[in-house]
Amino acid sequence: MDIVLVLDESGSMMQPKPHGSMDGAGGLKALAKELVSHYALGVDAVRFSVVSFAADATTRVGWSYSAAEIHAGIDQMSANGQTSISDGLEAAQQLLYTSGRKQATKVMLIVSDGEQTVDAAPGKTLQETAVDASAAVKGLGATVFAWGFGGKVSSMTVQQIATDSSKAIVARDLAELTNYLGWLKVAVLKVAVYMNHY
Repeated sequence: MDIVLVLDESGSMMQPKPHGSMDGAGGLKALAKELVSHYALGVDAVRFSVVSFAADATTRVGWSYSAAEIHAGIDQMSANGQTSISDGLEAAQQLLYTSGRKQATKVMLIVSDGEQTVDAAPGKTLQETAVDASAAVKGLGATVFAWGFGGKVSSMTVQQIATDSSKAIVARDLAELTNYLGWLKVAVLKVAVYMNHY
């Protein structure tokens, strides 16, 4: 299984709620690392890549089976700037398209605390730009999970980015999202079984 994590590092992620929404015990970095720990990493198992996005996207980890390398990439994130969800999704699409394993089940999880604020495509709204970028990822056969949290997230956008509404979660805060890590693993394994079956 190839899993891409697409993580928000825009300026709003600096908010301390309550331990800091990027750093600290209840932060996004801790959530992402805990998520990785739920999976068996290996050539015949799961590998991860990590993309972070603010006004632009940064590929923090190409593809890796090493928890230490994945954690180090997550630790490089720092909250600052505007929010271009579409840039994050396009970077994830590139990873899946250029170096995704042909036989692997492809999964993407995007986590954000807000809406797209820059980079509207010509003739498109900011929201449409984000949703269109997600459609391109889905077009590669990837299953997209979308998690939003906080007061600035539109549940409609989160649902449109996700493959379907059952893969979209909107939570009050990161602590609430942590409760879904076990659920995510079960959901991802169901996708893998389904993909291998058909």
